[in-house]
Amino acid sequence: MKFKDIADIKSGLVLSRKRADIKDKIVRYKQLTLKSIDVLGSIDFNLCEDFFSKEKLSKDYLTHKNDIIIKLTEPFTAVLICEDNENLVVSSNFAIIRNIKNIDRNYLKYYLNYGNGKKEIYNNLQGSIIKSIKTTNLQAIAIDIPILKNQKRIIEILDLQEEKLRLCKKLENAEKQKFNYFINKLIAKGEKK
Repeated sequence: MKFKDIADIKSGLVLSRKRADIKDKIVRYKQLTLKSIDVLGSIDFNLCEDFFSKEKLSKDYLTHKNDIIIKLTEPFTAVLICEDNENLVVSSNFAIIRNIKNIDRNYLKYYLNYGNGKKEIYNNLQGSIIKSIKTTNLQAIAIDIPILKNQKRIIEILDLQEEKLRLCKKLENAEKQKFNYFINKLIAKGEKK
């Protein structure tokens, strides 16, 4: 089945069209950035930036619960929006996937982030230096849809895998902090002699 048959896909907002000048009436939003979505498909709200608009933005360009947002440039990471991440401005660096039918949203997110889905995206790229995918090419991607029971099983497995990867990343960061602490302590101790 083609992607366009199971969801509506559109590009985000071209920010320069709505960015406020100093003299404009300003409406403040938080904006998704390329850095705010990690490779595991999570949003780091601390890396979202302020966006000042000259007018109230259409809800079409804000995140809603159950949307999937996907980067249109490498690494093409998809993220499922939850209540905590609603009302973020989605720029034209992303595609907004809405009105998803006949497929579990978590499965679709994982499908786009791994295996055949990721391969389909890479088969439809444009550009030689900065690789990107157009929303029209995204709409044409074939989506493998197993029965719901198998979708749920795939979600369980990948949820566990992602949790394991997050814990490993936390451990790595803690080890780096510990290493830096001891190195700095040794350097400071050496300076006192």
